[in-house]
Amino acid sequence: MLARTRWNRWTLALLVIAGLSLAGCKKQVSQEPIPPASTAKTEPLAHQTDQQSETTTAKTGGPGETATNPEPPPPVTTLPQPTAKPAVTAEEIVARADEMLAKARAYLLKSQAPDGSWVSKYGPAVTALAVKALVEAGQPVDSEPVTKAVKFVLSTQKTEGEMKGAFVTQELANYNTSISLSALVYIQSKMTGKPYDAQIKEGLTYLRGCQWDSKDGVDKSNAVYGGFGYGEKGKETRPDMSNTAMSVNTLNDLKSAGYITADDPMFSKVVVFLEHSQNRSESNKVGTYAVGNDGGFIYAPASDADPSKAVGQSKAGSVDLPGESKSGLRSYGSMTYAGFMSFLYSGLTMDDPRVKDAFKWIAENYTLQQNPGLPEKQKLQGLYYYYMTFARALAAAGKSADVITTPDGQKHNWRADLVNQLNALQNDDGSWTNMADRWNEGSPDMVTAFCTTALTAATRDLRH
Repeated sequence: MLARTRWNRWTLALLVIAGLSLAGCKKQVSQEPIPPASTAKTEPLAHQTDQQSETTTAKTGGPGETATNPEPPPPVTTLPQPTAKPAVTAEEIVARADEMLAKARAYLLKSQAPDGSWVSKYGPAVTALAVKALVEAGQPVDSEPVTKAVKFVLSTQKTEGEMKGAFVTQELANYNTSISLSALVYIQSKMTGKPYDAQIKEGLTYLRGCQWDSKDGVDKSNAVYGGFGYGEKGKETRPDMSNTAMSVNTLNDLKSAGYITADDPMFSKVVVFLEHSQNRSESNKVGTYAVGNDGGFIYAPASDADPSKAVGQSKAGSVDLPGESKSGLRSYGSMTYAGFMSFLYSGLTMDDPRVKDAFKWIAENYTLQQNPGLPEKQKLQGLYYYYMTFARALAAAGKSADVITTPDGQKHNWRADLVNQLNALQNDDGSWTNMADRWNEGSPDMVTAFCTTALTAATRDLRH
């Protein structure tokens, strides 16, 4: 019996090694069995919709936000480190990025579905993100892949009824609409005339209605005020930092294109929600969780618009704060960069105390080896969304954030660090995939769109 047990263990070990050899094109290494590929299809498309690891049991009703969610996959514990000679100068950074972008473009063009979409199960969001990334990376706007993708996105827009203007096939209305608008605004800017003007204006009207404010019976003291969620209010979601940042990114695009102005009230409302989501007691009086003072951001300040039911949420878990009866919520990377970027796009400057405290958290927790702040077993979850938000946020800060000084006195060129890290992680076929597959980061199409967006954001100012 003992001999048979040992034989079975050695057989299992040999099978695992053989499986890893066959999966050699995946550069990210796991110390645990990799879940089957079908796992990615059981979770919602949108980033961070499930409530595993949160400090609340409230059910918000959105896709994947119930007790029936599958457990997170086994933890992935290591990342490969860059082995190529690091890119250091601006010219080297751009050249290295362009090599990756060319491979990523080839991958996305090959993986595009016949109807022009990518990962269309939950709506047009990934298609919009991918086609915008392609055009940013140099794909001509009049090429067949771009025109087919735009046609698919436009085919999902509602033309009548209470959801008129929304881009959605099944669910996640605000998430799909904000990302689709961003793509259409950018692609239109590369074309003669305004071929998508009417659709953009209708989408903007719908997006404006998705923001929580007085029309929904909430005032500035309510934790949900000013935020955006995944879908229609009262049906799918409460607002959160991930969706609010996506929406603010789109508002910034709309502002740049002249569809709204810098003094649009949507921006000032967003700032209120950002204050409610920041661990900064001087400006956060929300009361749905014990607010810390590290300057970082949590996922959502409230699970419900009803203050009697509302509790804050963080994917990084809770933290005990001295003298507080309620649990504090731990700040973490992807949401802190999202909040930092949203402050800047909403008109605040790097001299604003709220922005300075967020940037202080970024410097103190600077890393590309994990999504900082998440528990050890979850530290690589949402990693590529983190990379995209990292690049967008620091690019928005401009020259004042070109070099980040960490507490040990080390100075970091974030553009070089990001480009070198993504180079180490890109698969042979040009894609990227997170083996810590949660929030659908097991989808190479979605993750490749994230990385392409991150690379273009990181190198944009170096090309001028």
